[in-house]
Amino acid sequence: MTKRKWIYHYFRPTAGRAMYLLSADPDSNGPNEIELFEPIFFKLKHSLDKDLFNKALSRNAKSKAIIDINKQLKSTHAAIAAAQPTTEIDHPINALNDELNRMFSDDGWRQVRREMSQARKRHQTKTITISVSVYKDLLAYQKRKGFSTLDEAIDDLLPHEELNIQLTE
Repeated sequence: MTKRKWIYHYFRPTAGRAMYLLSADPDSNGPNEIELFEPIFFKLKHSLDKDLFNKALSRNAKSKAIIDINKQLKSTHAAIAAAQPTTEIDHPINALNDELNRMFSDDGWRQVRREMSQARKRHQTKTITISVSVYKDLLAYQKRKGFSTLDEAIDDLLPHEELNIQLTE
């Protein structure tokens, strides 16, 4: 499925990157865009920030759009969970994207995409707690082997651990 471009409400910027609507393509490094969008939408849908939403929408139209987006999210999740061919997923995604394009202003969608990007980054890194002595041992190992990051040192140690597990079995 190709990504659909955002349809600008006021004017198309002459510089910068193009904005895109949501895609259901699975991200190899974490959740897909639908999963990233959902918590952001539930947080923003009751926002008092009027710049997020299309100024042409009345209060009733905004409420109806929120209900429609909730329905589209459910049908999109159902289509993805059913693991149907992409042609069957395209219809709910396109309907969802149409509603999103209608509801959010250009600046509002830019903010949503920015928050999705931050959420994706949080999913890609994890923080672990280790003792100071283990940390110092890792630093010494990193320096001794000439690695530039601790990730490289840990990646080098993991195959050794796998070998030890196989030898003891």
